Amino acid sequence: MDYITCNQKKNKPRISVAVCVKCRRKKNCPDYGKYLQPLLFPNLRKEKTKAPIYRMSSKPKRVESEVGEVLDRPEQLELNL
Repeated sequence: MDYITCNQKKNKPRISVAVCVKCRRKKNCPDYGKYLQPLLFPNLRKEKTKAPIYRMSSKPKRVESEVGEVLDRPEQLELNL
């Protein structure tokens, strides 16, 4: 009888494959997936890639406006119903 070490549980018990088939996590369980499809190259490790850090290259500069200054905005048309 085959056993799988369950890394989902806290104490990592050895569980029978028959129990893994009935488990609710069997589709997302990496241990059960490795049992069904063993690695072709077991010594090859997956490297975890870091998420890219996106930084703003330059912050938009704040423009000070005077009280009487008119901003360049398009005119708003009236809606006549």
